[in-house]
Amino acid sequence: MERKDIAALTAVVGGSFFAGVVWAPAFADKQLLKDLLESTSYIATIIACFVAVAALTSWKKQFRFSERFTRLSNLKDAATDLHRYRGYLQDISRACEIKLRGEEVPDELVEALASKRMIVLDTFTVYKKAWASAVAFLSGHEEAAIQGRPDVFIGMFTHYPEQIYTAAELGFLSGDKAEYEAVKNEAIEKAKFLYAQTVGALDFLLSQKI
Repeated sequence: MERKDIAALTAVVGGSFFAGVVWAPAFADKQLLKDLLESTSYIATIIACFVAVAALTSWKKQFRFSERFTRLSNLKDAATDLHRYRGYLQDISRACEIKLRGEEVPDELVEALASKRMIVLDTFTVYKKAWASAVAFLSGHEEAAIQGRPDVFIGMFTHYPEQIYTAAELGFLSGDKAEYEAVKNEAIEKAKFLYAQTVGALDFLLSQKI
């Protein structure tokens, strides 16, 4: 029960007490005493209802805070695995740099890339589910503060690997690696920034006692 509810309840009880003091002389009259007892019963019922409503309101607030914290914690746990996307881009870059030297990409690296691609997709799926569960407990302002929404990460996943491969192919044909380096660095830096911003924003929300 909050402080304002306790104060209101104290006022009601105190008022009832002083009313009893004022009407104490009337206790000699049995009918008046009976009426007074009935009135007291009504007051007690009202107080009981007030306490029940206050307790329910307090419980609902506590439940919402607990549920919000749990869902945001799950979202934060899912978000910490998003670093795998940057690792995937770095592995793609290693494969491309081997090709740029005119060498064959080892089968082990090709297999590792295929495996990491599936792992990253699974990571995005888990993150998307955690996001859908937590977003109902976020205000519009809080949601907007998280830049790494699932659709943003998935958009980067479908966009940047293809761009890196294409830039590497063009670089191999022209002998100019500048475009490849620019695309690769942009992709990796953006993934790094988005990961850090997302995890930081979720940490901040988890620290808020609301």
